[in-house]
Amino acid sequence: MSRILIIDDEPAFALMLRLHLCRLGGWPDAAVAGVSAPAAAQPHFPADNPAAWPEAVLVDWLLNNDDGMAYLEQLAADYRRTGRRAFLALMTAASGAEEQQLARRCAVIDAQLLAKPFTASRLQALLTAAGVTP
Repeated sequence: MSRILIIDDEPAFALMLRLHLCRLGGWPDAAVAGVSAPAAAQPHFPADNPAAWPEAVLVDWLLNNDDGMAYLEQLAADYRRTGRRAFLALMTAASGAEEQQLARRCAVIDAQLLAKPFTASRLQALLTAAGVTP
């Protein structure tokens, strides 16, 4: 079973996403970002053990005090630095030009853009295509 981390500032949405992933057979972790996404997620990324990092990270775009896209870009750089690959996704309710801009930024770092609302089957298909088993 792959390690999957959900980073969101909405506890109800994070719980719903965890339940969807549990139904698929996994038990993902959730870092509910109240004050800071990096601070909430930090325990899941031990600096001395990149092998323990999650195989998949789902980050909400609009976090309380953080830019989820910028944080995802930083995570992508951290994974590249360690030589590890991960399924990275940005979750957003943006639409139109804003969504297109986010999609371009995701493509640069080889991340997926998950437009809300999305189905559990869509998420499962993306995870499976990336070789991540919930």
